[in-house]
Amino acid sequence: METATRQVRYIESKWLYLVFWLFFILSFYAFYWYYKPVNLTGTGSVYSYFTKYGIYVPLAIWFLSILKSYILLFLMYILRINGLITKILIYLLIYDFWLFFAIQLQYYEPRYTDIAIVIIDAYSFPLLLASSLTLLGVILLSFFRKG
Repeated sequence: METATRQVRYIESKWLYLVFWLFFILSFYAFYWYYKPVNLTGTGSVYSYFTKYGIYVPLAIWFLSILKSYILLFLMYILRINGLITKILIYLLIYDFWLFFAIQLQYYEPRYTDIAIVIIDAYSFPLLLASSLTLLGVILLSFFRKG
């Protein structure tokens, strides 16, 4: 009598959270440096803070993403929910949030204040591209099975 074993997919690996996390932040920094706005000069303190500490905003997004993903993974472990759909939903919860946040900033948010101009012009488009590429990677990798 043969027992049917379920083939595990690559997306179900716990290490893949870290891999997608690294891919997200590396692509965020790459797009941040490539699309860095050159006309963000002004006399306000916002611009001076941006030039000093603007590099740390992607690190904060990076930290929040991995913290949320491992908290959700820990909750799934406690509730003993182990499945392909739940792993994909965790990825979608995390990176869809950043995608919708970036879309909101880029296309719908008004640029009334100096801080809004800096945040929208410097971070929205790189965040949009990085989260889109990460979600595309999640969707593509969910189709492949381990040997």
